[in-house]
Amino acid sequence: MPLVVGSDAQRASVRTAIVLGVGVVVGTGVLAYAELKSRRRRTLQSPEEKRKTPGALSKSNLVLITDDVECAPTVRRLLTGGEPPCPLSGFGSTGSVTGMLRQHSWGEHCTGVYGLGGYSQSSRILICMVGLPARGKSYINLMLIRYLQWSGFPVKDFNAGNLRRQQGMSGVSADFFANDKDKIALREQIASAVMEDAITWLKEQVSVCVAIFDATNSTKKRRAEILKRCRASNGITAVFVESLCDDPVVLEANYKMKLGNDDYKGMDPVVARADFLARIQAYTTRYETIDDNEGEGSISYIKLFNVGRKVTMHNCSGYLTSQLGFYLSNIHITPRRIWLVRHAESVDEVHGRLGPTSGTLTARGTRYCHQLKKYLLQRRGDLPNDRSDSTAAALGVESPLLVLIGTAPVHVATCATTFPHTNEDGLEIVAMNTSLLNELGGGDLAGVTYERMRSEYPHVWEERQKDKFRFRYPGAGGESYADVVGRLQPIIIELERQRRSVLVISHLAVQRCLYAYFTGCPMEEKMPHLDMDPRHSVVELRPGPFGCSVERTNLESEVEALSHESVDRSRYIT
Repeated sequence: MPLVVGSDAQRASVRTAIVLGVGVVVGTGVLAYAELKSRRRRTLQSPEEKRKTPGALSKSNLVLITDDVECAPTVRRLLTGGEPPCPLSGFGSTGSVTGMLRQHSWGEHCTGVYGLGGYSQSSRILICMVGLPARGKSYINLMLIRYLQWSGFPVKDFNAGNLRRQQGMSGVSADFFANDKDKIALREQIASAVMEDAITWLKEQVSVCVAIFDATNSTKKRRAEILKRCRASNGITAVFVESLCDDPVVLEANYKMKLGNDDYKGMDPVVARADFLARIQAYTTRYETIDDNEGEGSISYIKLFNVGRKVTMHNCSGYLTSQLGFYLSNIHITPRRIWLVRHAESVDEVHGRLGPTSGTLTARGTRYCHQLKKYLLQRRGDLPNDRSDSTAAALGVESPLLVLIGTAPVHVATCATTFPHTNEDGLEIVAMNTSLLNELGGGDLAGVTYERMRSEYPHVWEERQKDKFRFRYPGAGGESYADVVGRLQPIIIELERQRRSVLVISHLAVQRCLYAYFTGCPMEEKMPHLDMDPRHSVVELRPGPFGCSVERTNLESEVEALSHESVDRSRYIT
């Protein structure tokens, strides 16, 4: 019988397994303990010494002792559809116990190992957009795709309007959307074809995944058909996302964007606008908002008012569905800036040590802090509407700049040196620190230089070079880029939630992960290799309804102008 996580019997079994050299896969905390004990005594040995070590981990002595597993971020997800279970996929880690499960010969009683959110009886989600034209559905699609891709879940958009245009119906007038019987049948045919494409794609996936069915889906009849089709497809859950908007400012901006698509290319703007408004009116006459009684009360939906000002959810109980609802409840289109900067140059960094934690800044680092403050004073002056805080807005003054930092001494030193006095020069700040923003953990190799790693631990170096995204440093606290992405999810929510401008002071790995989220950078292939140099620079992000603009400012020249030092940066950690 599977053992209960945290029970005395299980802990005894874990200790026995460690003594015998058996790899144990259990709940998150015990997994870390078992894996730590098994790996710490072997990781820093040479390959020859490892072969001589009794009880070396292998696929033949790997044991599963619980049937309710939520592994650490080593494995992101697994779908058990058929025998044997599908192979592990998503954001994994090389060189770990769970990584070895990829080659494990599964027993008849072993159903698989899952990451948090990776197991669900209905693991394929069809998100169905609902809403009149120009109500922000495209913006919500963009945000969902970006968030899901960054989190490691396969996602694809299926757009009814794009299929219509591909079938030669680009530039149709508002008459195409009228309540004519033949036109309705043609529109239903296009929508059904897009839905079938989305369901086919979902069935082809081997892990938890999301397809976005982007159409108006504006009637109860159409939504009933979607629910019926999903119920006929085992393991596919329909979740409706309805966007309602009556804000004239948002609507006007959406109208202008829509008039730039292929339906109105080359058309007189006045004529195009009149036609588009007529199209909206045609939809409005038959539009039915979602209510709780649809699908005999079982319908799952997320309803957004004015792009996140108000959000309601119904029957959103699944892990991923509830996560998406929480995410959508925090997004908005308020203009603001997010500045990503690395901590000031430290003594540890100059010496090329992995995971520098020293709070001692170099003279160059101190000068950089002074230049950073000058930059922020100038940029804050360029954003007069940065008054999102309710109290500040009532008083007609700027809200304090939010500064997010890690708990490493070098983060604190950078913040304290940049802002030595509160509200000096009119720049008021609110600083918050969290270990979530600390650098990627180096484990047993923390403090080791790259030169030493290459020469003394070549097997570790080689594994890192093979897969920089999934490679996890050995030992207690060792992390991979995939692990950092997992722990940064609350930071992403905080950055999306904030309506004021935010400065984030972090190390390079965290900066890369945050930059990748806002820019939509491919995670596994490119994110760990992003060039964020020059070292003393500022990356300014401006999230908006149609994407995120990026501007880089090099402060290195100002720092160098005040410096007579010559520093070799080839040793810096990357």
